[in-house]
Amino acid sequence: MKRITLAMLEVTNGSLPPAILDFQAGLNVLSGKENRGKSYAFSCLDFLFGAKAPPESNRHSTGYERATLYFSTSDRKRGVMRREFKDGGAEMLPYHPLDSDVPGDGWKKLTKGHSSKRESLAGYWLDAMGITPTSLRGNASGSLKALTIRYIAHLILIDELRIMDKRSPAKSSQVVAWPADIDALAYVMNARLNPPEVAVAVVQAISMPPGVREWIITEIARIDVQIEESATESNPGDDELTLVSRRAEEFAAASDSAASELREVLVKITDAQTSLTAARSQQTASREVLERLKLLREYYESDLRRLAAVNETAFLLEQLNQVPCPTCFHPFDAESLAASDVAKDYLRDIQRGTKAEAKKIARIQADLDETLASARQGNEQARGSERFWSDVLEFMRSMAEGQSKRVAQAHAEVTKTFSELGRLAQRKSLKDRRNELLAQLGEMPAEEVEVPADREDGKTQFDQAAVDDFCGIVAAILEAWKWNYTPRPIAVELDLSTLELKVSGSARSSFGKAARALLSSAFLIGLMDYCLGKDLPHPGFVVLDSPLTTKQDSRVASDADEVGAEVSDDVLNAFFEHLALNYSDRQVIIIDNKEPPQHLMPRINHIRFGDDRLATRAGFFG
Repeated sequence: MKRITLAMLEVTNGSLPPAILDFQAGLNVLSGKENRGKSYAFSCLDFLFGAKAPPESNRHSTGYERATLYFSTSDRKRGVMRREFKDGGAEMLPYHPLDSDVPGDGWKKLTKGHSSKRESLAGYWLDAMGITPTSLRGNASGSLKALTIRYIAHLILIDELRIMDKRSPAKSSQVVAWPADIDALAYVMNARLNPPEVAVAVVQAISMPPGVREWIITEIARIDVQIEESATESNPGDDELTLVSRRAEEFAAASDSAASELREVLVKITDAQTSLTAARSQQTASREVLERLKLLREYYESDLRRLAAVNETAFLLEQLNQVPCPTCFHPFDAESLAASDVAKDYLRDIQRGTKAEAKKIARIQADLDETLASARQGNEQARGSERFWSDVLEFMRSMAEGQSKRVAQAHAEVTKTFSELGRLAQRKSLKDRRNELLAQLGEMPAEEVEVPADREDGKTQFDQAAVDDFCGIVAAILEAWKWNYTPRPIAVELDLSTLELKVSGSARSSFGKAARALLSSAFLIGLMDYCLGKDLPHPGFVVLDSPLTTKQDSRVASDADEVGAEVSDDVLNAFFEHLALNYSDRQVIIIDNKEPPQHLMPRINHIRFGDDRLATRAGFFG
């Protein structure tokens, strides 16, 4: 039987350092503080195994674009598969020997739904796990669903909320999917007594040439799988082709309208840019004129200061008194005194001239001050105009950016709608082909044969012996874990209508969260042990998120359910010891705040997130 072992989880971006977790066969424990990326790592694994939603982004994961899973197969080959967070696109590398390097190229796309040309994500994983595709009973009326990887993922990966939920760990969160969940469990256990049959719209069965009828029924089952994989969330009928086409036309019209508005905004941006350039040129010219006028005024101020100095000098000279000669103390002669009078007249002329020139400059300054005031006003107006057009331009650019996003969103919606239209068209084609094959079953002439009547009870019927074997394995696991929530001896039953475990007569839903988490863990690990013990298809690993540290469920309003939210030390130690010592030939990955005992560390691949010296690293992202 095919088995796989997870080897490495890698979350990458072209420029950021990769976030990596290495796994080994046997027990792997990822422990440490809260909010260090442990649950993010689980979500990455769930996403890689077909979950629609990517991991919820946080401040550490911003910028990371894809998750890649490296795994080994039981025939010593390496498989590599990756998915993009943005659009969910999946790719795989061809299997290659474990002792060789990982190829740098050769990626092949995996479709989300069935494609006749390329392998699907569900088909890739089912083949890797050795699980044959089949049809599942969708409800009691006989509707069928295809077995996809998500039905298997519920049986090998369980998150921190589902592990403590009151519903069975084998059930998904959607009530409408529970009949298929029950049928999937019976199929995996090889305990399904009444596999769903393809309904034939004829009153009697027709015998056909050898092998033809079997081929047609097999082909119908294959088409049913394709129809299931191509289903949309709303499960639209054929008549919705017209509705989707109309939506595509509406989105296309919205896209054209947004593009037209964007073009108008871009034209306005060009006009605003032109006006801003003109305003800046005007402001520059105005500033230069203002500076020149300031220089001219300073020049006139300098002239006034020089004239004032000359006038002051003339005034001082005129005020000089006539005194005797400082050498002989005799009065100056009449000729010298006459020359002095002439000089004083000249000084008075200079004073009159400087005063007249000063008045002239003062008048010019007054005119210049008015010009300066006008220039300053013009400069302020130019600056205001520049600020106005800058604000207008910034606003228009913001509008353009928003309009560009609306155009991009509209185009994306158009693309998505046309893609949906293509899927619906393909789905209609598959249904038409299925109807043709059903018609062929009734049209081919042959002798009549008896047709068994439909079962009145359309529910899945289990092989009770297989169920008893499974319950015995779960009971042995609980015994090994020192289960102490019910009296000894430990007796386990499985309610086949609800898939709820009962321990010593008490339903799983009646226990507290800690006990429910342990029972969920025992259920999934017990299922793996059961399948591997009987050589039935099973991937050979399970991933348990918080089996020992139950979380506060925001969906639960009261705190009454918090009673018993922690397991005892005896149970914790027994839990880790049992898994560390008995699972070296398979793989168990535990994600929890609690840590295993130190004496078991040599047998465990332990990754510890934290800041102390015992921590392997701070968190998933470093």
